[in-house]
Amino acid sequence: MLVYARVENYRSIGEKQTLNFLASDDSTHDNTIIYEKENERILPVIPIYGGNATGKTNILKFLKTLTDLVNNKITLEQAYEPCKFYNKKSIEFELIFFYKKIKYYYKIKYNKKNILEEALYYYLENKMMKIFDIENKETSFGENFEQTLKPYSEDKMKSISFLNMISKFLKGKVSEIDSVANFFENNLVFLGIDEISLNIEEAKKIFKERNKDGKVKKFIDYFYKHLNLGASGIRYSRKFDNILRKKILEDKELLSKILKSKRTNINLKLEDLFDEFSVEDSLDLIYNIGNKEILIPLSEESNGIQKIFTLGTYVSDILCSNKILIFDELETGFHPLLARKIIELFLDRDFSKSQLIFTTHNTNLLDLEIFRRDQIYFTSRSEKTKYQSVFNSLGAIVGVRQSEDIEKAYLQGKYCNIPDYKEFKIKDLLGEASC
Repeated sequence: MLVYARVENYRSIGEKQTLNFLASDDSTHDNTIIYEKENERILPVIPIYGGNATGKTNILKFLKTLTDLVNNKITLEQAYEPCKFYNKKSIEFELIFFYKKIKYYYKIKYNKKNILEEALYYYLENKMMKIFDIENKETSFGENFEQTLKPYSEDKMKSISFLNMISKFLKGKVSEIDSVANFFENNLVFLGIDEISLNIEEAKKIFKERNKDGKVKKFIDYFYKHLNLGASGIRYSRKFDNILRKKILEDKELLSKILKSKRTNINLKLEDLFDEFSVEDSLDLIYNIGNKEILIPLSEESNGIQKIFTLGTYVSDILCSNKILIFDELETGFHPLLARKIIELFLDRDFSKSQLIFTTHNTNLLDLEIFRRDQIYFTSRSEKTKYQSVFNSLGAIVGVRQSEDIEKAYLQGKYCNIPDYKEFKIKDLLGEASC
């Protein structure tokens, strides 16, 4: 669970900018707040608004780049994208987060060739306790970690995260290191960033690896039931096992039982078995017509249907696992009411402590009946900001009343710079004669 995210000198972001997930003392929508600890009030959802080219996506990309660096999926050179309008050479990321009820602080600072600073702390009764801290080529360790971690500091590579290195060498030996490594590897889910899109194969993987207790499947069925798409649910089928095939050849009664369980024609000939059962894992949509159940492979449905059902699988897994969904342009390709329903699921405290961070241009969601003022963020980038992206929450803007029409105020440019399309006229470009 994210508490605080700060970035400096990355892409369009120059001076330090912060996303703060700690709720203010605003009492509105208190029923949506996540209470990880008694005095820790965490926001579950943060929508990010702003005009095109103001840096909305770069806020999400910094989290993706940080995650990829820690997981050693990209090199420093690939991660090195400093702001062209800022005079520093190094990039800096900071993150505070909860994992298994323990709060951690992680920081990394790097240039094109070397990691200059890296630190990991955990909190004990609001006091920061050091695990390791690397700064100015000097490495120090917390008292409880020095004996275990120090031998690895002598061999550390300047181009690879120390956290990544020790998590591999000490897997299962230091619980705090394991927890932080697991957080970065498994708890941040990105969609719409760097061409990461909804994927049927990944949806199959969710069913195969993370649905052993049926919780994800149950939630997905509930999700689809309320979408009015026609299908009543979705079914995952594993590929037909070769050992089972061999057993069927030896025992024809077994074949009859399997066909009945699959609601398949019990007179099916053995040689037709390979056509009836997929040789690959499959996701099938369930349609009920009268008393008959018809299965349609998801891969044969329209792109729109595929997108909605795979999104439902992702969202269900995230909500059931208390993960964080980071989604660029949430509304793209979806009905506005579906986007709103997804947001409401993340705001519902009855079953999940998951979080959602998303960028959007959908002003219908700019509604204080949905969000608190401290949840909504706006980005700006102009000559006034020295062409650097700046972002602030609505809660930091003085004088915004709970009754204010924030959608109208946003479109009027009250909270951040927006394009002035009223002054855009073709005749000004082409001239009167051409028009």
